Amino acid sequence: MFTSPDKPVANNSLRQPMRWERAFTLLEVTLAMGILVLLAGALYAMVDASIRGTSELEIRENRSQQLSGFLALCRKTFHSLPAAALVQARVVQQGGSYVPELIFRNAPGLFLWGDDKNASISTILGVRPQVGGLSNLSILQDSEDQISSYLNGGTAKRPWLVLMPDLKKVEWRFYDPRAQIWMQEWKEPLVRATFVELTLTTEEGAGKYVFWLPPVQGQ
Repeated sequence: MFTSPDKPVANNSLRQPMRWERAFTLLEVTLAMGILVLLAGALYAMVDASIRGTSELEIRENRSQQLSGFLALCRKTFHSLPAAALVQARVVQQGGSYVPELIFRNAPGLFLWGDDKNASISTILGVRPQVGGLSNLSILQDSEDQISSYLNGGTAKRPWLVLMPDLKKVEWRFYDPRAQIWMQEWKEPLVRATFVELTLTTEEGAGKYVFWLPPVQGQ
């Protein structure tokens, strides 16, 4: 075997490896897992905040639509009161607080719901307690005899129909054009207030709304 004098023969026994191969240390694995957990937690927080924000926005929009619908119903009801309808308002004790009730008589079709048999009954718009400390505005519709029995301390025979839930406080006021003052009760059914003011306090805040009432016959 001939070799060139300029190129030495390689000795395989003396060859060194070109690279070193080694595994991750326990510290490196721990650091990587810690970083992964932090990234996963940050991603979860971002997604959770986005979901919560979307849910709260939907709740506020639904609440706003609910309030707009209720106010439109009140405005329509007050504006369309028959001239012969009788309207009264009182404050009654309910638990440890006092809440208002509006009584409508001789007003067929008021807050009409369900079938036609509800078209000729009297109506009470009152505040009812909810579980959790909040209240709702509901209506009670029944015959004149049953409404009179309830107003005299009896028990309602029909269920209350909820119109506006989750309220912290409800206040009605009535403007007397004769004395030019606002009153919390209205005990004269033959005389009608010129304006009705409703104050609703919810968890989002408070708002005041004024409705006009058409005059009664001969007023």
